[in-house]
Parts: sequence; C-alpha cells; structure tokens
Amino acid sequence: MALDHDKVVILAGPKLLGYFFNWALLGVLTIQTYLYHVNFPRDPLALQCLVYAMLAFEWVQTGLVTGVAFKIFVYNYGDTNSLTTIYYAWFFVAVMCAIVSVTVQLFFAWRIYVLARSRLIAGVITLLSLLQASAGIALGILLKDTPSTADVTASHQVVIVLNLWVVGSAVVDVAIAVTMTLLMLRLRRGTTFEQTERVINKVIRLVVETGTLTAGVAIVTLVLCLRLPGTQYYETTIYVLTKL
Repeated sequence: MALDHDKVVILAGPKLLGYFFNWALLGVLTIQTYLYHVNFPRDPLALQCLVYAMLAFEWVQTGLVTGVAFKIFVYNYGDTNSLTTIYYAWFFVAVMCAIVSVTVQLFFAWRIYVLARSRLIAGVITLLSLLQASAGIALGILLKDTPSTADVTASHQVVIVLNLWVVGSAVVDVAIAVTMTLLMLRLRRGTTFEQTERVINKVIRLVVETGTLTAGVAIVTLVLCLRLPGTQYYETTIYVLTKL
C-alpha cells in the first residue's frame, strides 16, 4: 500500500522522535545509576541489585527498540507498510513498561509502609499497581495479534485494556507522589535542623516532579492515541514511558 508524502511524515516522524528520546533517556538513566553507585555504596545489597537490574532491563528495552528501528528504516526502507507494523513493540512497550512501573511502584509502596506504618495505604497502592501491570501485560498480549497500529483503536477490547493500563498507572503515580509528599511534610515539621529540612525539601520536589511527569506523559499518550486515530503521534511519548 503506497502512502502519500504527508501520510508518511505523520507516521514516521513521531516514531523516529520516540526512538531518539528513548536513546537519550537511556543515557540519562545510565548516568543517574553511576552517580547512585558512587554516592551510595553502602546501601543494602538488595536495593543495589534492584537498581542495577532495572538499568540492565532498560538497556535490553532500548536494544529491542533499536532492532525495530533498523527493521523499519534500514531493512524495510521504502516499505510504507512497515511504518504501521507493530513487530515486537507489543513486548518492549506494553509488557516491559508494565514490569518496570510495577517494580518501581511496589518499591514505593514498601517505603510508604515503612514510613507511615499504614497497611491500608500501602495495600491500596500495591493492589492498584498490580492491576495496572496486569492490564499492561494483557495489552501486550492483545497487541501481539494486532497486525497494524491502525487496528489498535478499532478494537473495543484493546481500547478498554489500554485505558485501564494508562489511567491505572497514572493514578498510582499520583497517589504515591501525594502520599510521599504528605509523609515528608510530616517529617519536616518534626525536625529543627536546617540541613535536614533542605534534604526533605529536595525529596518532596523530586517526588512531586517525577510523579506528575510520569502521570502526565501517560495521559498525553492515551489522549493522542484515542483522539487522533490514523496518526502515530502517541509513539513520541509512549517510547519514553519506561525511562520515566
């Protein structure tokens, strides 16, 4: 199927930008992990293993992204059908993103339990996190049998699962950000040391910025996917979700 120039730009441009952002954020994540290794060498071994495992996981994900980029822009150069073929994006976008998000969210649920000693709050966050991860994996399974990105929004089942995954993930991220902020504010009120207050303020700012950014990108991805069918603008943001 031949596509006109404008259609090719709409399909290929967002996809290529998504690949670029994925590669760039992998570099940022690698530097962050190195700084963690240098500054926190005495952290518990389990925590260090988790951090390094997540980095290795992200390298694998970017490797798969690169493989698809080669398929589209090198091996199948000029074949416009390849621009809408899902290939194994069903795995490295939906499934791998779900695994990364649930791992990080469960870690924060544990931290919230340690700080607040509230099984209810930690339990709700854990339950919602597992729900969104299950939806993400289910979405990947559905997309595996979807021949083209043009068929994604045509399937009522895919749309429902996609909404569960993205909205669920955003809700958990916001809940974590709000809960951690409230806990940090409570700790700040209980200290009289200026240095401790500065550290707590930095933690609050980091938690709020990270949570709102991740949730915002997820919602933007969902809106672009459902409101602009026939385009692939959502691919610019969906390829960076695992890196956030």
